[in-house]
Amino acid sequence: MVKQKQVFEVLIDWYTPESGGRQHIPQNGVYYCTTEILHKHKINTWSIALKMNAMSPNEAEMWFLFDHDERHIHIGQLFNLLEGPRCVGEIMIQRLKDSD
Repeated sequence: MVKQKQVFEVLIDWYTPESGGRQHIPQNGVYYCTTEILHKHKINTWSIALKMNAMSPNEAEMWFLFDHDERHIHIGQLFNLLEGPRCVGEIMIQRLKDSD
């Protein structure tokens, strides 16, 4: 049995270029980056994908690229968006997307 990925609806706060953010924020398509999650007193780096909302660059659907224990992810949780060591923004989990 293949585990179905969990998809979360998120809000994005993109940092300005002056604050270390991107020169151009993704407008559509899928954007790949990483985030760090503190779990059991250890920081883990997780790869994520954001399917950008073409109508609103501050909204996206997010999922993890590899199998992780996602039970500790909760509504309102904040995650940094990382490109290598550089933080380019922050996301907030809004809700778990309904299965289609």
